Amino acid sequence: MKGFYRAMMLLLVFCLCGAVIVGCGGDGTTETTGEETTAAGTEDGSDVTTAPGTETERNTEGETTTDTEEVTTGLSDAEIKKQKMDAIRANTTTAILPIGGWSTPASALRDHNTTAGNYAKQFQKLADAGIGFMITLEEWSSPTWSLESLKAAKAAGMKLYYNAAGQELEYTKEKLEKILASEDADAFAGVYVMDEPNKDQLDGLATLTKGIRDFLKEKGREDIPVFSNLLPTYAGTAATGDYLTYIRDYAQKTKPSYLLFDYYPYGKGGENLNGMMGDLAAFRKVANETGIPMFPYVQSSGSNTMAEPTENQLLANAHINLAFGSKGILYFLLCEHYEGWEYTNILKADGKTTRQYTRVQSVNKKLQGMQGVFLSYENQGMMVFENDKAKANITKYGDELVLESYAGLKDAAVSKGNGVLIGCFRNQDGQEALYVVNCDTKRNTSVTLTFDHAVEAALWGYEGLEDLLEGETLTLPLDRGQGVFLVLQKDAGN
Repeated sequence: MKGFYRAMMLLLVFCLCGAVIVGCGGDGTTETTGEETTAAGTEDGSDVTTAPGTETERNTEGETTTDTEEVTTGLSDAEIKKQKMDAIRANTTTAILPIGGWSTPASALRDHNTTAGNYAKQFQKLADAGIGFMITLEEWSSPTWSLESLKAAKAAGMKLYYNAAGQELEYTKEKLEKILASEDADAFAGVYVMDEPNKDQLDGLATLTKGIRDFLKEKGREDIPVFSNLLPTYAGTAATGDYLTYIRDYAQKTKPSYLLFDYYPYGKGGENLNGMMGDLAAFRKVANETGIPMFPYVQSSGSNTMAEPTENQLLANAHINLAFGSKGILYFLLCEHYEGWEYTNILKADGKTTRQYTRVQSVNKKLQGMQGVFLSYENQGMMVFENDKAKANITKYGDELVLESYAGLKDAAVSKGNGVLIGCFRNQDGQEALYVVNCDTKRNTSVTLTFDHAVEAALWGYEGLEDLLEGETLTLPLDRGQGVFLVLQKDAGN
């Protein structure tokens, strides 16, 4: 019997130890069978059982931390900052900024004119420079060029917009029919109906645009964007009439997928970014009224009348457009079409790259380094500091476009230069942000932002999330033409 009692005691001890192990796991979890999870302290655990891949909301009342909070006890300030920045990266929506150009490489480089595959190589050079899509030029004039360009674009991982060049509807439908039936049709991005129509052409453009849309709808492709490109103010009132009316009439009559426009600020006699901001304000106003996204051209070429822009000038041009809330950019001009053509380019008619190729490539790398964070935000207005002329050009189209304060920002002190432009943004979650641009293309500057309360701001720049700034004043050193995107954290100062 002693042996029996000894065995029973050992069995009891073993069972008690097993219960302790199961009920007091080191990670505080309950035993899992692989099919369901049952919490200790409940009768059947049905209120906390979750299917794989789903989440349940915890009652955190009385707790000092939540599942998403970082445990910072004992960490240095640098370690705490790193944890915060890692969390911001993990919870930020990023995107690829749409970057394109006008227009396709020289026809002399097409495969039937030179060595096989050469045309695709030209598109690959464009892709390597950070260009994601191209608008065609003379493809409408050939029975095969549209398909050749489409194939070359697809081979380079790019998209192609067909330039209808204002041709008659039936002619354009024939071209689109072939494009849609092509084995490379998935690289077809949209229809560029006409370049720079004047005010007297808008009614005809509206009819042509509707005809193209009706055709695409018949083909089950009403998703394809259809749009044209408008004139700048310096085209003159004979061409545009009242500029704001010109844009509104175009938007109302043609209902474009994008508000595309050009303004080339770098002339032989100097630069005019202030004038460009006036045109941008007019388009911003109509974009606000219609909900149609803005896409601007960025000057990348020189000519008899235009100065070839430097890298800093390219950056300023792009950043100012993006600070106004544009959803992408296009370059004019990328490819030389004939030897000795008027414009300078990044690709010459013989396929060789130029110094401008290197500049555009560098700018695109920097812009994409910002990870398109600003694309999920919508522009709410602008703030202008140390540049009265730019401010006057913007307010010409409405005082509401220039804000005196935003998100607690009261003032900005600029150390030197031609002023700073700040785009004011908000996303669907109500988070606010500031796109800060040094508008001087020749001088670096330092901008000190003063808020009416302490803020915490995530700084997105050419290297992604670069810093996390805190305080009632934030100082930003900005290179020539540089822009940064500051996302103001919601819980700052709490």
